[in-house]
Amino acid sequence: METSRPSQGTLEHEQVIRCLRNAKRTIAGIIPGLWMEQRNVSNMEPSSNIRYTCSECIKEMYPRAGSFTPDEVRAASHVKANFDGEHMWLEVGKVTDQGVNGTVANEPERSGSPPYDAEVFIVFSKIEDVGKF
Repeated sequence: METSRPSQGTLEHEQVIRCLRNAKRTIAGIIPGLWMEQRNVSNMEPSSNIRYTCSECIKEMYPRAGSFTPDEVRAASHVKANFDGEHMWLEVGKVTDQGVNGTVANEPERSGSPPYDAEVFIVFSKIEDVGKF
């Protein structure tokens, strides 16, 4: 019996289920060991744009993480970085030889993450993705 390919939402659901099966921690409150992925740039992030992904899947999501050049970052309006397990977009400010100064463009979901509109510095090796919005 042949089945059709699942929709994108179903694939994401299956990925989360796979990650949960691989997790070796107890579920309590927010699922420990999982990282937050925010997909839109906004201080009022719709919950439909937030998903949880295990650390093993992050490399699949961001295959170029840590390899962006200063010129690529200068050409982008935003970069994505990991703040203690929460992946957030930063609006690019000044690009230096070591990294980028930027402003947090997401409202954090986790305590300990920098607040919306905070100024931060990220070294190039910590940049996971770039975008032009």
